[in-house]
Amino acid sequence: MHKLNRDPIAPACLVGKTNPPNQWDEITNNSRDEIWTKLGSMQGNRCVYCESLFVGYSRHIEHFKPQNRFPESSFDWANLFGSCPKTDNCGNYKDKGHLTYHPDELIKPDVDDPSDYLFFASDGSVSPIGQLSDEYRIKAEKTIEIFNLNGPLRLERENAIAVYQDYAKELFGSALEQLPAEVWDTEYQTVLRKVDQAPFCSALRQLFQF
Repeated sequence: MHKLNRDPIAPACLVGKTNPPNQWDEITNNSRDEIWTKLGSMQGNRCVYCESLFVGYSRHIEHFKPQNRFPESSFDWANLFGSCPKTDNCGNYKDKGHLTYHPDELIKPDVDDPSDYLFFASDGSVSPIGQLSDEYRIKAEKTIEIFNLNGPLRLERENAIAVYQDYAKELFGSALEQLPAEVWDTEYQTVLRKVDQAPFCSALRQLFQF
């Protein structure tokens, strides 16, 4: 998860729709494409929660506030994200029987900055950042639990981190540190741009923070 900037202008296909009288299954394929175009501009071609890349159309439009509990938010643009199709984490996992939470208890990445809450370890696990306030710690813990971010995702995240670990050590090692500052900075910015386009970019970025 990382901070997202949402376009305040909703897709035209959502304007004027409310539940009731409208139902989500009235949204046509063309309207879904319109929504996905806006979601893609906000979060790229990856899941809002786990940051794995979408493959083809293996994805779904996610209601942050579940429709069965908050039908009045079904067509609220601020309530929509793009999530992966996995059932053991992320949006689908959240919506299957996990009713002991309120959405306000979760990190909402277009409002909150997840980097203020979550720490990714080299083994792929995610935990609350140390020394958080009680409010922030509970929000981090709930987010990890409700989206199952330490389930099967942990190994996927660990494998992604492993690819970059040696390079991170080299970048911050004595050999590259002796390069002229402008050369080192160019190298550093290049790798950050590469990391930002990769799956699990939040975990990878932490490798290169100093």
